[in-house]
Amino acid sequence: MKAHKVIFTNDAILWRRALVKWMSENQLRVGALVRCNDASYYHASGYMHPSDENYVPPLGLIMNSMCSSLTHYHGIMNSHEWLSGSSMFSFERIGAGDESLYRRNIGIALPCIPGIVPRYGKGWYGAEPVDRMGRISNVDWEVVSPGQADFSNSTFLSLKVLKQTVKEHFKAPNETTERGFYTFCDFQRTQLQEYLNGETESSEMVDPEVPGSNT
Repeated sequence: MKAHKVIFTNDAILWRRALVKWMSENQLRVGALVRCNDASYYHASGYMHPSDENYVPPLGLIMNSMCSSLTHYHGIMNSHEWLSGSSMFSFERIGAGDESLYRRNIGIALPCIPGIVPRYGKGWYGAEPVDRMGRISNVDWEVVSPGQADFSNSTFLSLKVLKQTVKEHFKAPNETTERGFYTFCDFQRTQLQEYLNGETESSEMVDPEVPGSNT
């Protein structure tokens, strides 16, 4: 477990730094105006769904810190976190009325980002191909207006916070068996490091190859 914790920590640092760099390049900063095109939300006396004829995608400002529990497991195809749809940020919907805070808030999940969050996998049992975009909601969103301050100094990159995340990840009753331990392949690590070094542009990054069904 000691060896696994070291690998987990190093991969998590690499992935978080790459994610924050991607956010800065895409102007996803504090105060950014975001539109989520596939979020269902409460409006007036009922819920609005993307399939509704009169659906209007919700808008809101990103004013909170990024979820500190996100780890590189969200960037590894076929891990449980990869398809969890955990919220990356949340915003209060512009135009919301007197609904409860729960109904006013919209959570946005990690989008599919080539090289950082793969889009395709092979499912839990290595059978049919899985498209992450078609399996989770609140993942299709865009920055409408850029924010002012990036998240490079946020707690998301704090080693103290990461240490606590590692502790929570490995403590009982979480699965601590070797079969539940995921790591980046060498290709992913190298590409992420080259991206951070400026040797590779985000537009040049690609997802790792989806393994065959017998892998």
